[in-house]
Amino acid sequence: EAAQLLNGTSDLWRRMISEAIKYARYSTGIILSGEMGSGKGRLAEFIHQQSGRGARRMVSVNCAAIPGELFESELFGAERGAHNTAFVSRMGLIEEAHQSTFFLDEIAELPGPVQAKLFDVVREQRVRRLGSTLDRTVDVHFICATNKNLEQMVNRGQFLHDLYFRLARVTITISPLRSRTEDIPILAQHFINTNRATTRRPRLSTAALRRLMEYDWPDNVDELKACIETAVYDSEDVILPDALTFM
Repeated sequence: EAAQLLNGTSDLWRRMISEAIKYARYSTGIILSGEMGSGKGRLAEFIHQQSGRGARRMVSVNCAAIPGELFESELFGAERGAHNTAFVSRMGLIEEAHQSTFFLDEIAELPGPVQAKLFDVVREQRVRRLGSTLDRTVDVHFICATNKNLEQMVNRGQFLHDLYFRLARVTITISPLRSRTEDIPILAQHFINTNRATTRRPRLSTAALRRLMEYDWPDNVDELKACIETAVYDSEDVILPDALTFM
């Protein structure tokens, strides 16, 4: 999926990719900003692959998907008996990302107490499991993503200023798909070619492509992918406009 990022033709996309490649060689904190479905996770994977850490698996977490009471043990790990569900000692996701990249999606949803603890980890590159007195050294590149304005959240006291400063040394903005319609044909073809649900590879008709170009894509690249995958499944040799369904 990350490879598709090389295929954009718009100036907006090429500038973004150039910026991503430029900063991939460093381990400085990166914030990826963009609307839902715009491809922040794919861009994070692309940056990871372009870095010197690409041989290792990128570790990812969706900050909006973890229950509040499990946040600390998921990120930092826990020793046996540290809490009611800690039946065995386990490393957290940050330790798993040692010598690799840790991608925090929807970083704006990170609870306040965890923000403070994460700041210490980012600053010191050391992590302490819950219930432990031992600090473990880690080498982690932090990439975060958000569809919210973190700077405004900092000003309102909703996000820790020091953590934001550490994570946002570089901010890369992903433009919405409706602002770069030149990329739609090549992305659509990419989704046709890589559809794993079927071996069909139908041709996209001129009328269907026109309809794709005219749509405003409120859910961005994710919506385009879903649209094309459904159309491929419902088509034989040619994708016609009637095969296109939108959210």
